Amino acid sequence: MKKHFFLITMLLCGIFSSASAQEVVIKDIEGPSSMCQIDLRDLMYANHVSNGLSKARQFAGPSDAVVNYEDRITNMPQFIRDFIGKYVEAGNAVLAGGSNWLSNPALGKEDESGRYYYLLAEVPGTASFTFPAGSNSETVKQAAQNAYSAHYDDEYDILLSFMPFACLSLNFDHPEFFWIGNSFDYGSVSNYSVSYNSSAGTGTVTYTISHRFFLHTSSFDIRTRGVSNYNFRDLTQLANGVTRFQNAVQTILSKCNTYSSRYDKLVAAHDWLTQHNCYNPFYPEYPQSSIGDTPWSAFSAMEGNSGQQAPVCEGYSRAFKVLCDKMDIPCILMTGIAQREKDRLEDHMWNYVQMENGKWYAIDVTWDDPVVNGNYDIVSGHESHYWFLMGSTTSVVDGLTFIESHPEQWANTYPNEGNKSWDLLAGPELAPTVWTSTSLEKCATPTISYVNGKLKFKCETEGVQFFSTITDNDIKSFNTAEIDLSVTYTISVYATKTGYENSNVATGTLCWIEQQPNMEGIVAEDAVTEVKALPVLIQSQGGIITVQGALEGTPIAIYDTSGKQYGTTVGKKSGATIATALCPGSVAIVKIGEKSVKLVIK
Repeated sequence: MKKHFFLITMLLCGIFSSASAQEVVIKDIEGPSSMCQIDLRDLMYANHVSNGLSKARQFAGPSDAVVNYEDRITNMPQFIRDFIGKYVEAGNAVLAGGSNWLSNPALGKEDESGRYYYLLAEVPGTASFTFPAGSNSETVKQAAQNAYSAHYDDEYDILLSFMPFACLSLNFDHPEFFWIGNSFDYGSVSNYSVSYNSSAGTGTVTYTISHRFFLHTSSFDIRTRGVSNYNFRDLTQLANGVTRFQNAVQTILSKCNTYSSRYDKLVAAHDWLTQHNCYNPFYPEYPQSSIGDTPWSAFSAMEGNSGQQAPVCEGYSRAFKVLCDKMDIPCILMTGIAQREKDRLEDHMWNYVQMENGKWYAIDVTWDDPVVNGNYDIVSGHESHYWFLMGSTTSVVDGLTFIESHPEQWANTYPNEGNKSWDLLAGPELAPTVWTSTSLEKCATPTISYVNGKLKFKCETEGVQFFSTITDNDIKSFNTAEIDLSVTYTISVYATKTGYENSNVATGTLCWIEQQPNMEGIVAEDAVTEVKALPVLIQSQGGIITVQGALEGTPIAIYDTSGKQYGTTVGKKSGATIATALCPGSVAIVKIGEKSVKLVIK
């Protein structure tokens, strides 16, 4: 629920002074003061009918979508953007064991009413006004107030227009700040001075508007109000809570990080949450005032709960995003009025995650941990993966598709308390179909070549990384007086790229073939002759063997281990190819001139 409070006064806190017989100055006038209290649930779950200036929410494919909510408004006022950065900085400092205005409002600024706040901005300015010459002081003051009020109203409208989304983005992008609740207070106070010339009928208002983000007032505290040792408005309990939260995160991550694939990591995070929590048995039968705010935070599900502090959907979803963020898996929070079954609507939160193919899929951890027949056991036996990595057109219940059962928030318009429209960038769009392991495009198999003393790998898939293994068959231990060095290397390489499945492994054998020296014309006994060794690269694929590097005309023959010949050719400048009937996995003997090399057929 949003509440607006307006206080407009014209207290003459200063004095009248006369710079001349014509000019009068009125100092230190207390100007308009406005305050807004917003509950994010009004933004998260309402069917919004806006003022018409808000733009419809946009969606985009993987390459164009903006993941973080705080980055989606391009015309965010700079002082609010700066505040978002300072807020995140302060929150991270608290998680690191520190204390500041975001954990202890008393470390913020205090006004004359005992309210603690963070100063968003101070806006100075001037406004000119006119009035009938010779008017009395009351007429002059009214003209001054009218001139100033237009400037104040415009500044306050900026706050009303952009702060709701700023608060929502902080809440959605940073659920790790578990001690911050769903409600936010902000407002503007002002003062000004007036100078005017009664004879000329002209005057000037000099003003300062102070935009404030409130941390604590007589009726509000930014920190969550919990029960027992979950009351994070208590500094000692908050410090202990940070330690417990960090330890819980690391415990779960130690389980998730035993896996290498994104899918397995997500399964591990999802299953930990469903198997160590049950949906809050006290909600909605008991009012929030009796169970506190913790069930709506990441803390409840991260620590594992089944009683008064057990999570509701927001707790499950926020905890899941914290874990995804820690594993560098793109994840966002989604909210709306969901439909679990026909004619059953409820306020709900879930997640979108991005898989390696770049597409986004939905995960509803809460609905995968249902309460069935009043069974509130932590492990009830009804945990599932039914709502795991869903696509928008995936059929779910009662003839509904997933996107129909989980309509995205602000499907028509963004809520906007002020009159200034937002320039929005598109957020991620849900993939149409459920994720499967075949959703990933595979990297092309690399090719291997040996040029100018270097191995070179190429792949038709652009932007890949190559991972290769090279073993030298001569690197062994021997106990004989003579060792035959073949100088042969076995090579294997595969290509990998984010968003793609790894390629097949390409293999090859690199060896050196001695070239017979030309002895013609050499007569001196001490003459030195050069014996060259040519690098030859041998590869196989499905019984087809290629040989690169052999001198043109050099005989090449393929045998199996019994001596049966499977084909012949001669060396060519572009490389020689022999098609054989050898099966994958069998061993071929490749004879190049007088040199024989064993090769496993791939």
